[in-house]
Amino acid sequence: MRVAVAATLTLCLSALALGGEASGAPPEPPSSVRPAGVVDDGIQPLIGFEPVPRSVATDPAGTVYVSNPQGNGQVQRFTAGGTLLARWGHFGAGREYFPYPRDLATDPAGNLYVAESSIGRIRVFTPGGTLIREWPASALDIAVDAAGYVYAIGPDNLQKFAPDGSLVGQWGSSGSGDGQFGEPWGIATGSGNVYVADTYRDRIEVFTADGSFVGAWGTAGKGLGQLAFPYGIATDPAGNVYVADTANDRVQKFTPAGALIAAWGSLGRRPGHFLLPTSIATDPAGNVYVADAAQGAHNAGFDSGIARIQKFTPNGQFITEWRGAPALPRPGRPRIFSRLRGETTRRTAVFRFRSKQSGVFFQCLMTGRRVPRKLRSWRPCVTPKRYAGLRPGPKTFQVRAVKELEPGRAAERRWRIVKRGRRRSG
Repeated sequence: MRVAVAATLTLCLSALALGGEASGAPPEPPSSVRPAGVVDDGIQPLIGFEPVPRSVATDPAGTVYVSNPQGNGQVQRFTAGGTLLARWGHFGAGREYFPYPRDLATDPAGNLYVAESSIGRIRVFTPGGTLIREWPASALDIAVDAAGYVYAIGPDNLQKFAPDGSLVGQWGSSGSGDGQFGEPWGIATGSGNVYVADTYRDRIEVFTADGSFVGAWGTAGKGLGQLAFPYGIATDPAGNVYVADTANDRVQKFTPAGALIAAWGSLGRRPGHFLLPTSIATDPAGNVYVADAAQGAHNAGFDSGIARIQKFTPNGQFITEWRGAPALPRPGRPRIFSRLRGETTRRTAVFRFRSKQSGVFFQCLMTGRRVPRKLRSWRPCVTPKRYAGLRPGPKTFQVRAVKELEPGRAAERRWRIVKRGRRRSG
């Protein structure tokens, strides 16, 4: 199924790149709904892939949150003008560390919701970063309505949760009928409705808050009002719907009923242009924030020097942009304190470690012969770190310090566990 979807994506995007429309759409109307000066700068798009997800959300105070899955699980908090306020990702004990913060949303109280698709959880934090609650959910995107209900869109269905995280209901299935999904990646609430960007069917589906199908709009193509793999969707205080028309490298603005109001953007790196926009949000003043994944033919991967947030007026006039927070110096290598050296018959191991830097936390792993899989990846840890029930064979313990989600160089200790009576000398 996934291979067929990828092949469809490749063919459709290839048609768009060659100047055709997947559905035989008419030529694009005059640019009266586009801001002046936004033109193509000649960059060709990358064909046949899923963009690196990057999410943007705003709270009632106008604060802007940005997720960066490729940046060690960072969630960054900015002012409306792009000044960095905080970097999030671990909060004390380490269990709140974001392994993959795919999507963000806020509620009317300003709390932040983080969907971690890699582990299937939704976590809720205060604006100051204190964990309030969490619950299991498989979500490609999330939204919170005015009453605090949480909507999570998955690969082929939509779930609704009460503010406390309890499941209220779910609807939708995989298919091509009304109320069914091809593969949806975006969700928003507004005007009492739930709007779903059904990415692989190039359309927007509308439901009531209890899951009744209202209608849909959009067809595949690059004409105004058409869509090409829309990933992001948002509503403004007036109920208008904004769509990150990802493969068309633009934003389109619709009425709640789906009538086109405006469109802006084209392929490029200059202000007002996009390289695959993946998420969109609005603030209480109606300003529009677009997360640009910064991927194209000249950049097959993630490029933190190009990826950015762009801010626009409600009708697409460029205001400002920022390209994420600057990288922080990485912490130095920790010191390890342990009696383990050479060979031993002990099946336990205890390591103490410390760092010269303040404000760090630690991650540990162990590799070697007959080491359980769960110990072979970096996990938050505290000193002293104790292992029991180890099996014979060579072992390597590693520890690194992490500050503001920037991991430093690892320190290591090697030793070998041998069976009793087989300890070798020298």
